[in-house]
Amino acid sequence: MQPFTLFGAFYILHIFSSSTEAYRHHRQVLTGTQPGVCRYGRRLECCYGWMKNTKGQCEAQCEHGCKHGECVGPNKCKCFPGYTGKTCNQDLNECGLKPRPCEHRCMNTHGSYKCYCLNGYMLMSDGSCANSRTCSLAHCQYGCEEVEGEIRCLCPSAGLQLGQDERTCVGKLPFSR
Repeated sequence: MQPFTLFGAFYILHIFSSSTEAYRHHRQVLTGTQPGVCRYGRRLECCYGWMKNTKGQCEAQCEHGCKHGECVGPNKCKCFPGYTGKTCNQDLNECGLKPRPCEHRCMNTHGSYKCYCLNGYMLMSDGSCANSRTCSLAHCQYGCEEVEGEIRCLCPSAGLQLGQDERTCVGKLPFSR
């Protein structure tokens, strides 16, 4: 009779163990020592939504990835500057933000932006525009910047380049082979 009782106790313990395993993500307790590490009874394992990496540390898993960012929690991305969206796959239009990042003209670029000044103003390193007699005398179509003591006219788009007069912007010619 005694062996049957031990077998019965083992069988009940086994069912209880399987039941606990099946619902373990409902009973996880964060340890607080490492991100993504949870305590399940006496065991320490990666929390739900985290997996061990090659270094043995728990790493957050983002099912759809983070195109221009990093995965910081289960299906949670932290986007790099200039990007937005659940998976950091959308360009952030910084020119539409308040306060505006540029004093005069702003052009959104993929993952960033460029500032331009009106004619007669010079682009400063902080993105502001300073009144410049020199820039005004250069008669630039879209403003200018000073580079190593020289005044250089600017174009507001990657699709434009300075024309032969070095003051006005013209469309770039397509690359030919």
